[in-house]
Amino acid sequence: CREKKKKMDDEFDLNEEEEEEIRRQQEGQLVTNKNNDEFDEFDVDDEQITYFDKNEKKSIEEEQTLNPLEALKAQYNTQKQNEEKTETTPLVQENKTPMNQQLELKELEEEEEILTPSNISTKVLIKDEEQLLTNKKQDIWDLANQETIAREQTTTGVGVGKKPEIQKIIRLEELYTYLNGAAETREAMTKVETVQHSGFHPVLRLFQFISCYSIGTPLLSNQTLEDQKAYVFAFCKIKLDWENVKHVRLLFSIYRRLMDETSNPPMKGSHWEYIGFQRPNPETDLRDGGIFGLMQLLYFLEKDKRLVNRIFKMALEKVSEFPFAIVGLNMTQIVLHCIRKGKLQTIANKFNSFFEAVNVAYCAVFYDFYETWKGGKEIHQYGYVKKELQAKALSKMDKMIKEYQLNLASYNKQMKDIENKEKINF
Repeated sequence: CREKKKKMDDEFDLNEEEEEEIRRQQEGQLVTNKNNDEFDEFDVDDEQITYFDKNEKKSIEEEQTLNPLEALKAQYNTQKQNEEKTETTPLVQENKTPMNQQLELKELEEEEEILTPSNISTKVLIKDEEQLLTNKKQDIWDLANQETIAREQTTTGVGVGKKPEIQKIIRLEELYTYLNGAAETREAMTKVETVQHSGFHPVLRLFQFISCYSIGTPLLSNQTLEDQKAYVFAFCKIKLDWENVKHVRLLFSIYRRLMDETSNPPMKGSHWEYIGFQRPNPETDLRDGGIFGLMQLLYFLEKDKRLVNRIFKMALEKVSEFPFAIVGLNMTQIVLHCIRKGKLQTIANKFNSFFEAVNVAYCAVFYDFYETWKGGKEIHQYGYVKKELQAKALSKMDKMIKEYQLNLASYNKQMKDIENKEKINF
């Protein structure tokens, strides 16, 4: 700083004649500027014209009287102010001749013509062309997805959604009556091995019972039970058909009863995933069980809605969540495994209905799963729980059914007592 100050003093240390000559030159070169507040004087330094404003010149004079550190700070602030001014104000005012003014007016007129309403849309399109190109792929994908969804909704269940019958909730008894004479059932029965009952000859029946009990598999008591057993396996081979009104009503009835809805949901969508299917199309989850898995779930909803609501609520909780519909289909697989092992023959003879036996067994297995799962099980333990449940169903199905029936009877008794108390109070 001292060296700089000394150098500045040397530069301004001129004799009187030189100072007088420079002063005359400055007086002869004074320029009257329209913008007097910003640029009104210039000084000659080393044969180069340097422009100063009043504040800058004043700051330079003050800088000579300051100490070196303060002088540097003042110089820095002055440079910063000059940079800001040069960004907003031109150093030299442009000379606007009449010709230049005419050219500017012509350019303004051309800009106004470009911005007329007829050309605004064209200019906007040109300006946004790059943005449109970047969004083109995304728009194509969105359009393709919309077309796919629309195509699925129009091609899936064509004509079914327009029938008034589709709005009615179907009951399991009505579905059994339909499937008993349906062509799809007859076709499925050709793929199932049927057992012809040997009749009621006492000696032959005694021989069959002795031989069957000796190997641990009792026989069904009549041909009706044998036929119903064959029907169960036939129902497992019937796939969900979106063109079949009964099939669609079966699926919709499960959803409406479970969610307490009064209208049908879309045929495909995320609402099926909400109730426990793996995909927006439940058809992909009905592999081995066919529509029989849906029929058993509908029976459970008709028989014991109270327990179904508890299980479904537990399935939606974060701590104990599990896919409700998929677990229901797995319960059907456990029941079918017991049928193949001959573990429901005695129960069917007791109920005198194979349909009732398999459906009650389904409710009992689901109830046992519920009692086990609410003990603090999590989804990563599901495989182990299912394995233990299947082993228990094979060995203790009678006991599981009794426990479920006792629970159901106790609940029904409580509800009946509440109804009686309300009647008395009324």
